[in-house]
Amino acid sequence: MTTAITMTSTTPMTTAITMTSTTPMTTAITMTSTTTRT
Repeated sequence: MTTAITMTSTTPMTTAITMTSTTPMTTAITMTSTTTRT
C-alpha cells in the first residue's frame, strides 16, 4: 500500500491536504483547515 501526501500552503491560514491511496479502492480525501499554522 502506497500513500502519497501532497501539502500545499497558499497562505499562513490556509492549508490544503490531499491524500491519495493507491489501493484497489482508491480514495481521495481533501481537507481544508483554516487554522493558523506556525
